[in-house]
Amino acid sequence: MLYNLWRLVWSVPERYQGFLKKKRLQKAQNLVLEGLTSIAAWQPSEAQNVTEQAQSLDPNNSLILFVAAQAAHMANDNEKAKTYFQKMLSDQRLRFLGLRGLALEAKKSKDYLNAHEYLKK
Repeated sequence: MLYNLWRLVWSVPERYQGFLKKKRLQKAQNLVLEGLTSIAAWQPSEAQNVTEQAQSLDPNNSLILFVAAQAAHMANDNEKAKTYFQKMLSDQRLRFLGLRGLALEAKKSKDYLNAHEYLKK
């Protein structure tokens, strides 16, 4: 009985850390949904604010990167958008979206040669 009580007391900090991590990831997920809603409502500044908060909570979430890239693209922040789209190329699941975004950015800046290269890839 003492052993079980000792194990219970000893595991409290670990379980509490797990609870906090789960709560933080859930909040980041809710912020991503808020960012997608902001993009759909054509409010890129709101989406950028939300993605900054979400990235601080869950920096490894690839969906946050997509929302941030789309918000920067919509806000005409070309350098930031290109940076995000370049980062998306390293994630196999986001590679197509990154190439598409880079092609759109190249087209916007009338760099048709690079746009064509991105589309070929």
